[in-house]
Amino acid sequence: MSSPPSKVPVLFLGATGYLGGAFLSHILTTEFFREKLEITVLVRSPEKAHRLESEYKVKACIGSLEDTDEVEQLAEQAHVVCSLANADHIDMTRAILRGLKKRHERLQDRPVVMHTSGTGVLIDPRYILGNHITEDIYSDLDVEKLAAIPPQAIHRPIDLLFLDADKEGYIRLVLVLPSLVYGTPSGVLSQTGIANKHSSGIPGLIRAAIERKRAGLIGAGQAIWNHVHVDDLVDLYALIATKLLTEPDKVGLGREGYYFAENGEYLHYDLTMAISKALFELGAVESEEPVRFLTEEDVQAGALKERYLGASGTNSRARAERGRLLGWTPKKNIEDLWASIKPEAESIIQEMRGSA
Repeated sequence: MSSPPSKVPVLFLGATGYLGGAFLSHILTTEFFREKLEITVLVRSPEKAHRLESEYKVKACIGSLEDTDEVEQLAEQAHVVCSLANADHIDMTRAILRGLKKRHERLQDRPVVMHTSGTGVLIDPRYILGNHITEDIYSDLDVEKLAAIPPQAIHRPIDLLFLDADKEGYIRLVLVLPSLVYGTPSGVLSQTGIANKHSSGIPGLIRAAIERKRAGLIGAGQAIWNHVHVDDLVDLYALIATKLLTEPDKVGLGREGYYFAENGEYLHYDLTMAISKALFELGAVESEEPVRFLTEEDVQAGALKERYLGASGTNSRARAERGRLLGWTPKKNIEDLWASIKPEAESIIQEMRGSA
């Protein structure tokens, strides 16, 4: 049975991941989106593909981001691409853009890409030793400052490919840049085991600490990042998507399409100690005192081998002004971040013991 012609064809990448699953859950359980959108997902698991099709009535194609021919073909069929699978996958990005360019040339429309990057792009590589709190704070309304982000910054090569395509005129780009995302998604896909319920940052630090028997910290932990709860981030995605469908002129695009996601800041020292205290209370580490990486040699030889520990010496400070002007009102604050750590640790300890 064909879908009503009024439905917008959407390619959704990252459907079974943490962020993608959380956002897709909202889409699939919201009548407005169910009526407006025709969703196609690309997933590796035949079992999850079957469940998504049978339980949620989406079209599920089996494949991975490495299947670039398939990604290109699916993108060509989509008026909207929601890219929540990988912020640094260059072959996937080029495949998406090849498909969308073909669509533009064939139909003369400008498909929309909603791509998830991250505020890691704001890291100043001069300060990686956890001994400097920068006063350099980025607003997502400061177009010129954002345009000057170095091309070699983390996530930036992919962001620039999408920005160049928007400038060329064959896509319209929304760039969502979350800070540290935490919390268990309330959406149905993570609750039923289809999507990942764990983020990467804090769980990565917890797993590494359990394996080392001590938490890790770069320097004195005197550096700052922002945070955002996953459900608040989903609200931002959903607000942007709603506005694109109802009031598209109100949504910034391209150079003016940056949307940071944050609701406050934390000090890396405080996060590390909160994780260490929770794990010590649970008997998963030998001491509350973290192992410290004090020199650049220590960081290069040890900390940077742990993807998420490497961030604890850096600053990434952002202000999500564009989303708030659009009407985004995040609800979870720093106290919710601290309250989430022990339950997250308990869950990960249980998982690690089960897989041992």
